[in-house]
Amino acid sequence: AHFHTSIVCCFPEGDVLQADGDCHGTIAFAPRGEGGFGYDPVFYVPELRKTFAQLTAEEKNAISHRGNALRAFAVELKKYMENK
Repeated sequence: AHFHTSIVCCFPEGDVLQADGDCHGTIAFAPRGEGGFGYDPVFYVPELRKTFAQLTAEEKNAISHRGNALRAFAVELKKYMENK
């Protein structure tokens, strides 16, 4: 199983920046944890031996699909701005 996020920014002059982020895991046999929302209680991250609902905010942000996409987008935006 995996979560995926895409971020796209379209500039008025036609330039487009895109970044993607993924987080891979498995589906738990039963919900675990109280945090998060949606599928978080059943999305299990084997490396951490926890579901998303059991992770602290810091742990989740470090590996989440949204966090990965935002970090990748920040890199792309920095490169874009350096070339303007």
